[in-house]
Amino acid sequence: MKLRTIHHLACSGGTIISKAIQAMKDTLVLSEIHPDSVYYRFNPFDPTQLLLAQTTLGQNRALKHRIFIHRIKECASLASAAGATLVLRDHTHYDYTVQPTVAPASALLDVLSPHYELCSLVTVRHPLEAYMSLKANGWDKGVKDLNDYCLRFDTMVSHYQQRGAAFLRYEDFCANPHAFMRKVCQHLELTYNPDFERIIFDIPMTGDSGRGKAFREIKVLTPKAIPAEIATRATHSKHYLRLAELFGYPTQFT
Repeated sequence: MKLRTIHHLACSGGTIISKAIQAMKDTLVLSEIHPDSVYYRFNPFDPTQLLLAQTTLGQNRALKHRIFIHRIKECASLASAAGATLVLRDHTHYDYTVQPTVAPASALLDVLSPHYELCSLVTVRHPLEAYMSLKANGWDKGVKDLNDYCLRFDTMVSHYQQRGAAFLRYEDFCANPHAFMRKVCQHLELTYNPDFERIIFDIPMTGDSGRGKAFREIKVLTPKAIPAEIATRATHSKHYLRLAELFGYPTQFT
């Protein structure tokens, strides 16, 4: 059985793109999942989560992964019964920008690959804009500085390149959402819905923290002003320069 997965770092436009995917015909997005991220929250409907979060059982990684796979199979079955295609939105932020040490691989794909054929898509945003948004939200606790962020970003890209994932840019989504979503549908084998912009902003989804959340249209946002200090650090970061060359972002700043 084939499973589709989407991946992106925090503050990189991933939520609005995930909403657009949810708006495709007969598509269901399971948002921000991860096989290792178990923590306590008030959730009366899910006793298993509470048991793992409240006891030492949550420290048993193999147990968590078995439970996780069981739940993915259940979700895939429910989607299939509803005549829908399931897309898993990875909580990629957990692997690459939360931990003091960068993950050696995508935990989600490692757990899923023995059980499913995988079709994966990664979306990226200008590293400097994403980094500044990450800091503004206070989500950079695991990141030392800009170069460390770019190292983590670069490592993530390398991991997904090795997996054969496709890459698309958030900026291209903003500039031409219909052309972008046709590419998404082609890669993930989804049925394109040309009317998706009419419904996208009414779709509830986790992670809706960006400056575009109050908008009612998809549009190119005004670029963030890059402080001189950050621009200088970027031009001296081999990881930023590699990302810029790979995805067509600037290497000179005025």
